[in-house]
Amino acid sequence: MHIRKLPSGRWHWRVIVNGARRSGTEDTKVSAKRAALQATYELGQTPKVDRVSVAELLDAHLTRHEYAATTLADLRSVVKRLPDDVLEWVVRDVTAAQVEALYVRLEREGWSAHRVRRLHTLLSAAWVRARRWGWASVNVVRDVPAPEVKPSLVRPPSLDEVRSVLAACDGQVGLFLRVAAVTGARRGELCGLQWGDVDLDAGQIVVRRSVSHTSAGVAVGQGKTGSRGHRVVALDAQTVEALVAHQAWQAGLAAESLLPPPVWLFSHDAGVSPWRGDYVSHQFVKACRRVGVSGVRLHDIRHFVATTMLSADVPLQVVAGRLGHSTRVLSDVYSHFIAGADRAATDSLGSALG
Repeated sequence: MHIRKLPSGRWHWRVIVNGARRSGTEDTKVSAKRAALQATYELGQTPKVDRVSVAELLDAHLTRHEYAATTLADLRSVVKRLPDDVLEWVVRDVTAAQVEALYVRLEREGWSAHRVRRLHTLLSAAWVRARRWGWASVNVVRDVPAPEVKPSLVRPPSLDEVRSVLAACDGQVGLFLRVAAVTGARRGELCGLQWGDVDLDAGQIVVRRSVSHTSAGVAVGQGKTGSRGHRVVALDAQTVEALVAHQAWQAGLAAESLLPPPVWLFSHDAGVSPWRGDYVSHQFVKACRRVGVSGVRLHDIRHFVATTMLSADVPLQVVAGRLGHSTRVLSDVYSHFIAGADRAATDSLGSALG
């Protein structure tokens, strides 16, 4: 690997692996090294750099890891806030004591425990890659305890609140919220629904992608949990009937406007492009204000689905599968609801026994 600065101020990189050669230019030294490392990896050789910095490691990791667009944007913002002296640390020389002291320092500087924990998760994953590439001999982050974050209690909307908000919406927004309240899918997953994912005859949809919007534009990905979050979700008869009507309306609108057949379920242009998530969130907030419902977010509809099913004694594994969660995550998030259901079951058994 060879990297040098050109008279123009740009950086030129070149790698040769088993006679195969690749080269290019980048605006910065970090991006040039990243491109060279990427090329080396693609040519079948594990990149080895003696004095790679934390900044270079994190940049290489974020470039190669398939994070969801919104997660990637959040992690890049975390890295951007790191002090310059930390970004200049040499990966092979970093110790667990340094990392632990860094967490204390960041919290003193105003970082929340949640954000420090995000950094911890990122560093741990990046050091796994550093070991694989020979940039570090051990994963020092693994031995550092992550800051504890107290889980916030979930307060889902009541059935009456959900009904009120649904009654205050019509058209596509009303249908969107109904599908959300039936499936428990995330906002991005609902925006990512295409007609090819819907089987109206069988009364089910397949959740297999998510649409998000970042500063870089629209991003279509696999969703928050990747392919593990892909799932088939059953629909009730009323929702299927509403979708049939919506499909016919959208197809007619596309034909009138000389547009191609609709692709996306929820769209401003007859299915050509998907909704932005913030649009439907804004419409949800307006509907809540109209009916006097406060303190409820669009994401809380997902909590409503989970707690309603758990309260109805639906098995934990079934609820987890519908939401695209693992049973472990579901039991952590809704532990107080599960405990309440267990207490109710215990009281019922006690009453039956006399």
